Amino acid sequence: YEGIKNRQKNGMEMNWKDFDLAMVSGVSSRAEGCIEHYYRLVMEDQEQSDPDYIKIMALEMVSHAATVLSKYGKNILDVVGEKSYYEQLSSIETAADMRLFLKNIVNQIMQYTEGLHVKKGTALITNVQKYIHNHLSNPELSLRLIAKELYVNESYLSRVFKQEKQESLIEYITRNRIEKSLQLMDTTDMKAYEIAEAVGIKDAHYFSICFKKYLGVTIKEYKSGHNK
Repeated sequence: YEGIKNRQKNGMEMNWKDFDLAMVSGVSSRAEGCIEHYYRLVMEDQEQSDPDYIKIMALEMVSHAATVLSKYGKNILDVVGEKSYYEQLSSIETAADMRLFLKNIVNQIMQYTEGLHVKKGTALITNVQKYIHNHLSNPELSLRLIAKELYVNESYLSRVFKQEKQESLIEYITRNRIEKSLQLMDTTDMKAYEIAEAVGIKDAHYFSICFKKYLGVTIKEYKSGHNK
């Protein structure tokens, strides 16, 4: 095992940082690309036909893939199950078997961590919605501002919000602004530009565009129909 590990360090050029990043970010296509690259490296190795060697190579990649689980206090056996894991590992005889094994294990890890992200994301989305509700009149309200105020990564917030609410964060903000504007139109005598400012839209013309896009009628048509 030590001989194989030492030779691997000298002969195999694998970008583990790229693979680790793919696992942490949950980008399955990127992780699969790393597996394919690793598979080709093993195939090019002169000892790739040795089943024990191939098993060791599989374990090497799994150890990197499972690193993402450590921050949750979990390990690979918690995700796959001890019996299933060793049965799959024992069945590896060729590099093709190794590739299939790695894809399966990586997929299980990503599904597991994604489930944890959803639980964590639900609490985050609740806080985001509260923040939007309390700051709807702020024209600077944006993904960047909310991420900064709640101390989260922008891309992570954008992805989790879209998964949770089935609409982008910006679409959610716009929809809430329009819904708030309808409430103001129905209950006050405020002019359109005053309502636009009250819901955080500085440009009255842009407000009109958003209004029509959301309701299918202009502000004038809405007021006319409402008055009738």
